[in-house]
Amino acid sequence: MDKQRNLIDQAIVRKDRPKSPNFVQATFTFASRALLRIKHIPEQMFDVTAFPVIFLLMFTYLFGGAIAGSTSEYLQFLLPGILVMTVAQITMYTGLDLNNDIRKGIFDRFRTLPIWLPQHWWEDYLLTSFVTY
Repeated sequence: MDKQRNLIDQAIVRKDRPKSPNFVQATFTFASRALLRIKHIPEQMFDVTAFPVIFLLMFTYLFGGAIAGSTSEYLQFLLPGILVMTVAQITMYTGLDLNNDIRKGIFDRFRTLPIWLPQHWWEDYLLTSFVTY
């Protein structure tokens, strides 16, 4: 019994553990994971990049002269609203990605990895949202 227990302990316990990834390696790993999501849901990129440009052009040149008298005066009121709309869309997609990761159990897998625990928050949601959009 003691010999069998000793063999099991030797099989389970490894003496050489893999090195923990440094900040740069973990950053590239999580960033590539998040950027690959765009391949599966390309309308996220379109929603955040093309819609603000379309709305800006449409409301400035189509409706701007009729509402404010000139397009340059109306642009002063329109541009901050378009920027807020873009930030709201980015926040929405970041929240959806976070919810999907928690629901699918990926979030729990990140806790078991030998990385700094806030690393996946920083890279996967905040930094990648900034770089992507």
